[in-house]
Amino acid sequence: MVHHVYQAAGSPPSLDTVIRIRDFGFPIIIMTAYVAIVMAMTRASAAGPFLRRRLQRLGVPFVAWTLIYCAVHALLAPWLHSDRWFSPAVLVTGYVHLWFLSFLLMGTVVAVPFVRLALARDALVSSGVVACAVGVWYLAFVGPSLNQLVWTTYGDAFGPDMRIFLTQSTANFGYVPLGCGVGLLLLSAERPGAWRPHIPTWLPWLLFVAAFAIHMHAGTFISRLGFSLTLFLALLRAPEVFITHPWTQAIAGESYAIYLLHFGGARLMPRLLTKLGLPVDGATVVASAVVIFLGALALARALRRWGRVDWLLPPATSRRTA
Repeated sequence: MVHHVYQAAGSPPSLDTVIRIRDFGFPIIIMTAYVAIVMAMTRASAAGPFLRRRLQRLGVPFVAWTLIYCAVHALLAPWLHSDRWFSPAVLVTGYVHLWFLSFLLMGTVVAVPFVRLALARDALVSSGVVACAVGVWYLAFVGPSLNQLVWTTYGDAFGPDMRIFLTQSTANFGYVPLGCGVGLLLLSAERPGAWRPHIPTWLPWLLFVAAFAIHMHAGTFISRLGFSLTLFLALLRAPEVFITHPWTQAIAGESYAIYLLHFGGARLMPRLLTKLGLPVDGATVVASAVVIFLGALALARALRRWGRVDWLLPPATSRRTA
């Protein structure tokens, strides 16, 4: 949300620090999604039906919302001063922010067979370590090069939707194996007799503070990895009262719906701020993101009360994974 308001405002340099703070967003969501897949697969009888249900649960809203957003964009094109056109490729890449659902769909196709094999061979620890190592290796060495290649060499050859999909996917793909690896290691730790290292609750948060300070100074792919991973591990040790709080459960359960619904508000908010004569700076962008977030949450809850919309707004897993 912060990023879309930032872009719609013309990406002013004064907001670079705000954008850097929000860098943990996609990594946390991706790792949480794939930890949830690992936990869900322990209850699945077979990989095939599980994969079909998962693809249907994400694929139907992905196609539906892509068509909805493209249609609305075409209708509002004169007001938006936009002359862009949409190719059939948008049903692969998604409309702007919907790249994320396409990314989750493709990542699931890769992750489910790997997790199923690890569970079938009872190789949770070794598979988890390998997956984490692959994720870190990709994010530290492969991802930055691929991302730079897309931006500098092929950026102008693609339409905006394909460019967003490729740049975001190459930047974030490593969090898929990382999430699977963390999920497998957490699952192995839950087994009777498993070795559980005693880690003080404060230690992950201390590491997070250090990683956060480094990322604010460096702003690189590697510092983003450290920032995101330490926050993710710290959140896994969050107090139970926080995890079970009704607001936490509501936000977690509606996370997909909030993501699907927030884009319109994020695009309109800078225009509203300008019309009201308010500066588009760090404070107003953060405040706008909170308003858009709460508005999308309220709209999602209202739509669920009015009818059966799970096929269009899939509820997310809110069960604690550790």
